[in-house]
Amino acid sequence: MTDKPFSDKEVERRQQAIRGCLDATEAFVAFSFTASYYFSGAPIVHWGRPTITVVPQSAPVFAVTSAMEAPRLESLGHIHDVQVYTDSDGPSLPTALSRLSDALQDRGIDRIAFDASMTPYTNLALLKEMHPGLATRDGSADLNALRKVHSEEEVAQIRKAVATSDIGVNIILEQAKIGQPESDVVAMAAQAMAAFSGATYPETEMSLRCYSQQGDRTLQPHSGTGGDPLMQGNLLQIVIEASAWQYLSAVERTVALGDLPAEQDAYFETLVEAHEAALAAAQPGAPLSAPHRAANVIFTRDGFGESPVGTGLLRGVVSEWEGRIEEGNLRGYNNAPLQPGMVMSIEPYTFVPGVGATRHCDMVLITQTANECISQAPRGRLRIG
Repeated sequence: MTDKPFSDKEVERRQQAIRGCLDATEAFVAFSFTASYYFSGAPIVHWGRPTITVVPQSAPVFAVTSAMEAPRLESLGHIHDVQVYTDSDGPSLPTALSRLSDALQDRGIDRIAFDASMTPYTNLALLKEMHPGLATRDGSADLNALRKVHSEEEVAQIRKAVATSDIGVNIILEQAKIGQPESDVVAMAAQAMAAFSGATYPETEMSLRCYSQQGDRTLQPHSGTGGDPLMQGNLLQIVIEASAWQYLSAVERTVALGDLPAEQDAYFETLVEAHEAALAAAQPGAPLSAPHRAANVIFTRDGFGESPVGTGLLRGVVSEWEGRIEEGNLRGYNNAPLQPGMVMSIEPYTFVPGVGATRHCDMVLITQTANECISQAPRGRLRIG
């Protein structure tokens, strides 16, 4: 039997926190998957059928969802008032918004805040046609401020995901061999992760994703896995991701396949040192830019110049389905302070055209006094063969 992702107390805490950001007659309308999940406790991916959660200032929370997803909302969520629509009622978006408009007007709600950064303009335009006089404002900053700092229950889900990712990294480091097809290597990791998560967290919904690149394909860090054999003298980049109740972990490693050419060997050494410097710089009260700046000191010292991309991002704020929030990026311009409860992926990255790219990535929790690297997979100068 599957547990609920979060306790009643945890979801009620979130609902009360957003109420503290609302005026007396307002409601927060969560259109996006991320926000709807946060306030309902039920992770329902929309797949063309919206689920909308509404937190009024002075009335019970309610939701609008499809007949297909209503059983999941009722099973995993913490909402007792659910407005259900069917595919026979008409196109899903206008139908869901019509149900929402009726529910708002029935409750006398004519002012809403909403997650504008993740809400298509069409949603708002249609809703205003149905609810003339509806006043709206962007509540994204309020939502993001809550989501950036995690509760103990959220961190517990992230820990499950990281532990599962570590299993995938470890099995590759222990068992992969030069000459083995890349596709076989990542399949081996996925199989080990599935066995581990199923045995260790049987009541948690997990999803897994593993992919890799080697040689000059490391210059395409988001490309999928190929079928080429692991080649002596290449750098291999492995990306091992697990998600516990949609809380994503990313553990990534660059691995030397046997002896490297001198240029790649020096490049790899620089990456290892830059990664450790970035990890050390992630401290409570330091700016989000601190890990990025620390890594760039090493890259610049060794002649590679500043990395053209950031050094990671806050995790567990926005679902992988919906990208990231700008204020959560570990980039040189972001001087907002790191706070206890924030979880980030620290992943310094740089590349040399014609040589390749390198990146180690670890999941890090900011504590009251320091940081904790949640990832336990080996790092440093890793080697296969």
